Amino acid sequence: MKLAPNHTIEKFQGIGTYWWVEIFDEDFDPMRIDTFVKDTMATFEANYSRFKEDSLLSQLNTNRVLEKPSGEMLELLFTGVCFYTESKGVFNFAMGKTLSDRGYDAKYSFTSKQQENTSPAPDLKQVLSIDTQKIELLDPDVHIDFGGFGKGFLIDKLAKGLHKELGLKYFLINGGGDMYVTSERGEPFELYLEHPTHEGEYLHKIYLEDKAFCSSSPYKRRWKDRATGEIKTHILNPDDIDAQISTAAFTVAKTAAEADAYATVATIIGHDQERTAEILPDAGIAYVLVQDEHTIIRSPDFPKFYE
Repeated sequence: MKLAPNHTIEKFQGIGTYWWVEIFDEDFDPMRIDTFVKDTMATFEANYSRFKEDSLLSQLNTNRVLEKPSGEMLELLFTGVCFYTESKGVFNFAMGKTLSDRGYDAKYSFTSKQQENTSPAPDLKQVLSIDTQKIELLDPDVHIDFGGFGKGFLIDKLAKGLHKELGLKYFLINGGGDMYVTSERGEPFELYLEHPTHEGEYLHKIYLEDKAFCSSSPYKRRWKDRATGEIKTHILNPDDIDAQISTAAFTVAKTAAEADAYATVATIIGHDQERTAEILPDAGIAYVLVQDEHTIIRSPDFPKFYE
């Protein structure tokens, strides 16, 4: 039986989506929890959003160099490089300019530029230089974008703070459908795989405990280009931005950053089942791929489906 949370931070906005947090512990300070969650999120967005002109990330993209970066900025970059390496280049977070050129920019213009870059993404390790004293972008056409794993990274940061700083054991953090869950005082959470094209419907439900769960779909963030009339999405294959991608992917992992990044990877390469089965299990990712209305592929280690 599903338990009612003892405290909920209901539907508040952050980094482009809606969030809520449910607490199932019995001894806590609600105001301290609310302040921690909202302050942590506001600081993260102020520092790392591609859409804020004064963020650390925008400073790097504009000036091409960032001196004396924070430890967290370095951690984000090294985490992204790790995903790039483990995914054999499928996860490439050096595509910020390409996204802006397609109309997914700070003003949400949804209008592509005449000189939109459609070239394959560069080798990340050739265009990004990182050390503890300086971060440098070595190609004038490269902009960094943390959108592919930043939300997951933030969920992990919130989970760590709730556990280690505030002493909580039982909670759920939900950022626009991407989650980290502990348990409902010892019982697993009931989660739903949302139907990617039928709003309000779900494909299956699963039960999850002490894991992260993320989803990715080109149907979630897509727009009609005001310049060309084409339908475009924020999920891009770094080798060919017009390549076919899956209808949706769902991932389960130890951390939300991993689940977030590899949900994108699974969506990009899901039509190549051999490649998917090679890359995702090696990274410790359980997954479900939705290819179309009738084709659902589930990895053996993904949680059992329930109707």
